[in-house]
Amino acid sequence: MPNRYHALSSLLAALLLTISINSNAQVNSAVHSETDLFDLNLTELMNVVIETSSKKKQRVANTAAAIYVISNEDIRRSGATNIPELLSPVPGIEVARLNGSTWAITSRGFNTQFANKLLVLIDGRSVFSPMFSGVFWDLQMPFLEDIEQIEIIRGPGASVWGSNAVNGVINIITKHSGDTDGGLAIVGAGNEQKGFTRLRYGDRLGDMSYRSYLQAYRHDSSIDAESGDDSHDDYENYQLGSRVDIYSGDNQYSLTGELYRTKKNNNAALSEQVKDLTPELSDSNHSLGGFLLANWTQKLSQGNEHILKVYYDWLDRKDSTFSYEQQTLDIDYHINLKEIRKHQFSLGLNFRHIEDEMEGSYAFSLQDSKKSLNDYTAFIQDEICLSPQVSATVGIKLEQTDFTGFEYQPSARILWHPNKHTTLWGSASRAIRTPSRGGKDFIIRNGVDSGIDIPAGAIVTGELVGSDDFDSETLFAYEIGFRQQLTKSIYLDLSTFFHDYKNLRTFNAKGTVVNLPYITQTFEYGNDAKGSSSGAELMTEYKISMDWKLTLTYTYFNFIADPDDGHSGIGVVAFEEQSPEHRAFLKSQHNISDQLQLDIMLKHFGKLPDDDIDAYNDIDISIHWRVTDDIKLGLVGSNLVEKSRVEFQDKIQGPYRTEVERSIYASLEYLF
Repeated sequence: MPNRYHALSSLLAALLLTISINSNAQVNSAVHSETDLFDLNLTELMNVVIETSSKKKQRVANTAAAIYVISNEDIRRSGATNIPELLSPVPGIEVARLNGSTWAITSRGFNTQFANKLLVLIDGRSVFSPMFSGVFWDLQMPFLEDIEQIEIIRGPGASVWGSNAVNGVINIITKHSGDTDGGLAIVGAGNEQKGFTRLRYGDRLGDMSYRSYLQAYRHDSSIDAESGDDSHDDYENYQLGSRVDIYSGDNQYSLTGELYRTKKNNNAALSEQVKDLTPELSDSNHSLGGFLLANWTQKLSQGNEHILKVYYDWLDRKDSTFSYEQQTLDIDYHINLKEIRKHQFSLGLNFRHIEDEMEGSYAFSLQDSKKSLNDYTAFIQDEICLSPQVSATVGIKLEQTDFTGFEYQPSARILWHPNKHTTLWGSASRAIRTPSRGGKDFIIRNGVDSGIDIPAGAIVTGELVGSDDFDSETLFAYEIGFRQQLTKSIYLDLSTFFHDYKNLRTFNAKGTVVNLPYITQTFEYGNDAKGSSSGAELMTEYKISMDWKLTLTYTYFNFIADPDDGHSGIGVVAFEEQSPEHRAFLKSQHNISDQLQLDIMLKHFGKLPDDDIDAYNDIDISIHWRVTDDIKLGLVGSNLVEKSRVEFQDKIQGPYRTEVERSIYASLEYLF
C-alpha cells in the first residue's frame, strides 16, 4: 500500500508541477462564468442539457425518465457543505444523517447506511463499493464550486449503467477547467462545521486549461441519544487534486487526479460480548485513497462521437472493526452515432477489474479475505423518431460477472410532445442488484433481539453469514411522467411509478447453538422474498418575479414486502417502515438586491416507525452578501427548529443512535 500511495502521489505531484512550470507568473482576476438557472425562464428549463439518462447530451424535455438537476447556482445558494445536504430536497431521494460523518441515502426506498440499489457517479466514475454494496459518503467530498451540475435519475438506469443502477443514478458532473479561470478562496466555521477551507486556482495556456485545488473540512461530533453526552464521532477530510483539459482539432482530452485522507471517530453499536471478543476494536477510522481519471472525446464532422474513459481508483480504509483495501481499474468506451433513417444508436463496452483484501475481527470479517473480480459489459440503445411529436428508446445492457454469471437488463421508453410546452413519457425496465462481496462472504456478529425464551443471565449473539447461493435481486419497473409549463411563471414535473421486486435479500435463520451462558443464532443471506413499491414525485416551480422563485418538491412512497412461504422476511420486512410515506420541501430563492440573496427552505419528513422516529418539520436559511465583485460573505443556518433530533438508525453494525444538532456557520469567499 505505501508504494502504491507514493506512486499515485508522484503522478499527481508531477501533474501539478507541470502545470506550475507552464503557468503565467501573474495572477489574473477573474469573474467566473456560470450558467445561472435562476435567470432562465421556465421554457429554457426544459432545454437544460443532461447526459446521465442515455450517456449522451440531450434536453430535459427529450428525456423519458424521472430527472432532477441541481445546478451550480443551486449549490452556491444552498449553503450546503457536502453532497448529502444538496440531495436532501430532491423528490424521490431519501437523505438522513446517522452521526457526524455517516449518512443513509437512497432512491425510492431500501434506505440504510449502504443503500444497495442506488448507483453514484462522479464524472462517470463509480463510487459504489462492491464490498459493501453502497457508498462511503464520508469519502465523497468534491470541490463544490467546481460542480457544473448534479443529475439525478430516479428509477432504473441499468440498461445504460448496468447492475446496481436499480432505483436511481446520481451523476456529479464537474466543470471543464476552462470554466474555472483565476483564484478562489473560501473559509468558514460554525458550531457544527468546526472549520472548512477550499482553495483553487485555474488558468489557460493556449489550447490547454487547468485547475488545482485543495480543501480541508472538520465537522463536530453529534449527541448520544441515550445519555445526552458527546458521541465522539467527529470527522475530518483533506483533499488535493488537479484537472487538465486539452483541445486538439476534433479531440478533447482531460486528466483528473485526486488524493484524499479522512479521519473520524465512529462508535459502532456493538453488544458488550462482541466488544469483549474484539480486542482490536477501535473508535478511530482512517481512510487514505485517490484516483486518476482520463477522458478522450472525439466529435467528428459527420456527427459521430467517440468517448473513452479510463480510471484507476484505490482505497485503504481502517474502520472500527476491520481494515480494507481495494483497487479498481475501469475501461469504458462508447460511441454515439449520427441519426440514420430516424434511428440514432449508442453502443458501448466496459471492463472493470477489482482487487480487494480485508483484515477482519470477531465482529466483522470475510470467509475469503482476499479476492479478484472481473466484470464485462456491453450495451446498445436505439432512439427512434416515430413522428415529429413521438419518439421511442429501446436498449439493453449485457453483463458477465464473476458472482452471478450472465445478466441482462433491457428497457423501453416512449416520449410524446403534444405541444411545445408539454412532455408525456412512460417506461418499462428490468434491473438487477448483484450480490456484494459481503453478501457472499461476510461474517457479522452482534447482539440480537432473539425473539425466543432465554434462560436468565444468558447472552444472545447473532451471526450473519454470506452464502454462495445468494443471487441477484431483480426489479421490473413501470413509470409514467408528465412535464409542462403551465403558465409563463409556473412549471410542473410529475413522475409516478410501480416497482415489482423478485428475489429480495433476506436473512434466513439457520440454527441456534447453546453453550450457556452464550447462545448464538446464525442467519444466512438469501433471496426469499418479493416486494412492491409505488409512489409519486412532484416538482413545481413558481417564478413570482425576476428576483424571486419558489420551488416545491413532494414525495409519496409506499413499500410492501412479501416473504416466501416458510420465511420470516428478516432483512426486508423492516424496509416497510424505514422510509417516510410523505416528504415535502418548499424552497424560496429571493434576490433582495444585486448584492443580497436570501434563501429559505421549509422541510417536512414523515415518521419512521421501524426506527421509532416521529415526523418532524424544520427550516434552513441561507444569506449571501456580495460586498464587492471579489468578496462575498455568507451566513447559513440548518435544522433551526429543534436543538437536536434523531434522523435514522442502521441496526446492522451502524453507529450508536445519535442526535443531529442545529447548525449555524459563517463563510467568506474571495475571488482573485
